[in-house]
Amino acid sequence: GAVRVGIDGDRIATIWIDSPGTSVNTLSTATWDGLDAAVGQIEARKPRGVVIVSAKPRSFIAGADLFELDAMTDAVLAAWLARGQAILDRVAALPMPTVAAIQGDALGGGLEVALACRYRIVIDEARIKLGLPETTLGLVPGWGGTFRLPRLVGIERALALLVSGKSLAPREAAEIGLVDRVVERDDLLRVATECMRSDFLPPPLASENASHVLDVCGRFRQATRERSGDHLPAPLRVIDIVETGIRDGHDAAMEAERAGLVELRRSAAGKQLLRMFFLRTAAKKKAMAEAAGTARPVQSVVVLGGGT
Repeated sequence: GAVRVGIDGDRIATIWIDSPGTSVNTLSTATWDGLDAAVGQIEARKPRGVVIVSAKPRSFIAGADLFELDAMTDAVLAAWLARGQAILDRVAALPMPTVAAIQGDALGGGLEVALACRYRIVIDEARIKLGLPETTLGLVPGWGGTFRLPRLVGIERALALLVSGKSLAPREAAEIGLVDRVVERDDLLRVATECMRSDFLPPPLASENASHVLDVCGRFRQATRERSGDHLPAPLRVIDIVETGIRDGHDAAMEAERAGLVELRRSAAGKQLLRMFFLRTAAKKKAMAEAAGTARPVQSVVVLGGGT
């Protein structure tokens, strides 16, 4: 299946994410089924700690399966989001330490899985991207990211990432507290088990006073409207959802995420931005298929010009 669980002699459980037949992991229905069963095993067997890691050498989880998402009715999509939210709430509620050991891109739903863990450690490779890029597809995060990210890094930094959809390299993510440790590739699983020690504690969660929240959300709304008017509804909607979560709490945030994602997928901007994503993906596959032959070894490179 897409998810496997192993428990070693030290009673450390490892949840391996491994989408079949692909080089990257996505959160398909099959992956959620596997995670649901894996969390059930953890709840029943009560190991000393849990590591969530990818079986793919260059990918953590690249986000939702957008082809599956695109084919769903509104009702099926809302139920799919609610199920993922509930599974990650169970991960967040586990009584033992949980560590996301990230060895490749953790984007969208992939970062939301990592945010549900107590610790996040990532390999020190600048090509790795961590972020919630949903607004660039005309959508919003749907699995708790709008709620957990502000509590981890503060509302200002969270909105800067959520509104822009910008991704961070591992060291940038560590600077803002999005990840706890940046490690060498060979040290990933060793450091993950070190996090189980009680003396390694995550920083306290951010709390914001109400007037500060209103001020920050107001500034982001104004800047977003100046940049794109009301043509791109997703960045404005994500500000509303973050504000709802901070003001009204977890359940309201989850409901706002689900409603926002379902409605935005139906919007003109959402449909066109998703269509662009599918066209780009198809174009890349076609180019790969047509570029026959073997790559030539590059011995030296010359760079001309000093412009942008």
